[in-house]
Amino acid sequence: MKSAALLLVLAACPSPPGNPSTLWLAPDQNETHVKLIDHEPPPY
Repeated sequence: MKSAALLLVLAACPSPPGNPSTLWLAPDQNETHVKLIDHEPPPY
């Protein structure tokens, strides 16, 4: 029962300000390295 209550509390909390809601994979200097960015990368 305690774990269900904790799950409800965590689900009700919004993400802290400053954290993006969506992360995108973008190339990082070449096609074999990627990085996470907070905006949609341009098409190739």
